[in-house]
Amino acid sequence: MVFMDYRDYTKQKVRSSEAEYPTFLYVMPMSPTRLFFEETCLASKEAMPFDLLKKKLLSRLQTMGIRITKTYEEEWSWIPVGGSLPNTEQKNLAFGAAASMV
Repeated sequence: MVFMDYRDYTKQKVRSSEAEYPTFLYVMPMSPTRLFFEETCLASKEAMPFDLLKKKLLSRLQTMGIRITKTYEEEWSWIPVGGSLPNTEQKNLAFGAAASMV
């Protein structure tokens, strides 16, 4: 299992919009022959385009010598951060993503 792999997979080759967004790789075995790969941009002022995130994942896997033979499903998610702090005077106190605490 790989958790938060921030290694520079580009070997300093890429200095474009890809370099503007720090990302990491998360890999989890699903079975002896299937792996779950996730490329994540944890913090960025602006949302990272999903097509760029996928491009970075495929480039990273290629650099690591990993060949995808079949894609079972793709998942996309976006959690907005950086909003205003919760109102502490309200009856129900927000927490987590609802309170900009992700």
